[in-house]
Amino acid sequence: RAALGGSATMQAGTRVNAGVTVADVKAHGVERWIGELSRDLKDGNYKPSPVRQVLIPKKQPGKFRPLGIPCLRDRVAQTSAMLVLMRPDASLVDATLLT
Repeated sequence: RAALGGSATMQAGTRVNAGVTVADVKAHGVERWIGELSRDLKDGNYKPSPVRQVLIPKKQPGKFRPLGIPCLRDRVAQTSAMLVLMRPDASLVDATLLT
């Protein structure tokens, strides 16, 4: 959990921008918003929001496939986890030792 805070969360915050508008995050303060998410990740208090589901039409008439869209906070948390786990200098063993 500790590895998911700080710079990985900040990097992730610059890579995704879905759900909450950029204006909302700017109004709240980007550093503050990311800091709060980082603290929740470090403290183990992070709770993901329900995924918004959208039905995407298929080529066949009347057929749809579900698409889950996470909110911005969840995308930043996912991306920060990915950045920590997929570091070029880390092995799979290093990734499993983070928990």
